Amino acid sequence: MGRTPTQAALIFLPQGVLFSASSLAGGRIVARYGRPAIRLGGGVVIAGLVLLAGLAGAAGGKGADGTAVAVWLILPLSLIGLGNGLVLPPLLGAALREVGPGQAGAASGMVTTGQQFANALGVALLGALWFACGTPVTAVLQAGLVGLVCLLV
Repeated sequence: MGRTPTQAALIFLPQGVLFSASSLAGGRIVARYGRPAIRLGGGVVIAGLVLLAGLAGAAGGKGADGTAVAVWLILPLSLIGLGNGLVLPPLLGAALREVGPGQAGAASGMVTTGQQFANALGVALLGALWFACGTPVTAVLQAGLVGLVCLLV
């Protein structure tokens, strides 16, 4: 995208910071507001993904001068980080809460294995979709649609 490593890191920094902050606060928020807080987090993630797909589709990945519009990625990536921080820790906690202390290590390993498998499968499927499509804009929009469907299912 024509950015230096430092510039790229600064673009993704807000996503990581918001994920960390909302992860730390997520447990207290969910304890206070319950499942609606998790749904809100999911909605924030979906909003970030839709915005990301819309920006990529509208710009085609390039600005008017041919440079990548990476700065415009900050808002949708931040929304995704914020929402994931509200969703993931409570869900993982709920998955492991019912496991006895003697099985906690095995259960945690299974959850982590499932996450890694799902991440690899998602990258493979979206990558295949990306390269199967004729134009990058179409591929980004299709990938965004597939991502939204996966989140909703």
